[in-house]
Order: sequence, then structure tokens, then C-alpha cells
Amino acid sequence: MFAVASYVQYVSDNDGATILDTRVGQFLVLNRTGAFIWEGLQRGEGFEKIVEGLAEATGAEARKVEKDTRAFVEGLMNKGFVIENTQGPV
Repeated sequence: MFAVASYVQYVSDNDGATILDTRVGQFLVLNRTGAFIWEGLQRGEGFEKIVEGLAEATGAEARKVEKDTRAFVEGLMNKGFVIENTQGPV
């Protein structure tokens, strides 16, 4: 399970969202798909539920959505926006 880091702020609009790492001032602009994934992470949804919801919302093949979502979340982890949470929702 993944969790949004406590030091990250999030602002959304109709085009997507922006997330900010308040420790270092690094920000990342997300498109609508990225915002969809981010919001699922914020709600504490499991990876599979996020993938399922995104595949349903876009009509894309679940296998492709899973691969792309995993790469996106790993990128967020590498930048410190998301942490792996083995304790459940935080």
C-alpha cells in the first residue's frame, strides 16, 4: 500500500492538480489522470482499486492502466511525494 507523505500539499483544478513537497519546495504538475491517481492515494485506496477505477473511467485496458499507474506511483515515490505504507492508512 502507498501513502501520501505528510509534508505534501495538493491543489486541484479542472485541468489536473499541483503537488508540493513543503520540505524542499519541489512541485509537480499533474494532468487529470495523475490527479485521479493522487486522489485515490490520498483516500488511502489500494493500488488495485485505483487501477480498477481508472480503467473504468477511461475505458482503457486494465493491464496497460496497471503498468502505467505503477510507473507513475514509483516516480512519485522516487521524488518523495509518496511513501510505501506497510501499516495501513495514515
